[in-house]
Amino acid sequence: MNVFEALKAVEEKIKRGEDAKKDFWKLVGVIKRTEEVDEEVLIRIAKLRDEIFDKQLILSLKSGIAIFTSLIVLTNVLFFLIASENLQFLLKAALLFAVESAVVYSSFIVGRLIGSLITGIKITGFYRYNPLELGMKLDIVSYLKAKQKNRVIFFLTPIVFENLVFLFQSFLLVYLNNEFYWVPLVLVILNFPFSYAIYKFKKTGELYRFIREVKILRELSEKPSTEKNQEHRKKG
Repeated sequence: MNVFEALKAVEEKIKRGEDAKKDFWKLVGVIKRTEEVDEEVLIRIAKLRDEIFDKQLILSLKSGIAIFTSLIVLTNVLFFLIASENLQFLLKAALLFAVESAVVYSSFIVGRLIGSLITGIKITGFYRYNPLELGMKLDIVSYLKAKQKNRVIFFLTPIVFENLVFLFQSFLLVYLNNEFYWVPLVLVILNFPFSYAIYKFKKTGELYRFIREVKILRELSEKPSTEKNQEHRKKG
């Protein structure tokens, strides 16, 4: 299926009032595997995305950057303040893990923002993902225009950044001779199996997106050699 066939399939389903979500993601997959796509086609795809997925922005990008960078600093400061307090062991551990839940959330979003800065994949703002979380709305045009390796980096960055934050916390607590250095280490150790479970059973999450983009990158890197082999067969 080429780009125009995939695009037509989505547009026809929308005209008939049918659910076009799966077809839309198939279209996105075709675009990622296509070397050059006309700008007008990408703009049409962006309009289709807005028709299919109702993601009304409730927070601008600038406000989100200010809020979440402040949040990651404040939650880390609070983490170290609690770690330095003379509290009962179980109470301190419970408080630290409670603060770490906010660190997880803020470090993921800040990691995504860093990924956006590195790759040039733009974020337009924040929408309500669920009652407790905000999602980040991507500029689909810049996302689809990006090189495949940049899409891999974009989804890898939050995973790396999140774990680096926990390792920083742990190393600093070790340096300060604080016995609660194990709290962030537990999160580092649990992070991958938890992410893998979401990837395997829920088919979502940042690890799922990262693995998906790596598979496409591998597929694209193998494509030239496959084409060469086919040419040799024809000549033979």
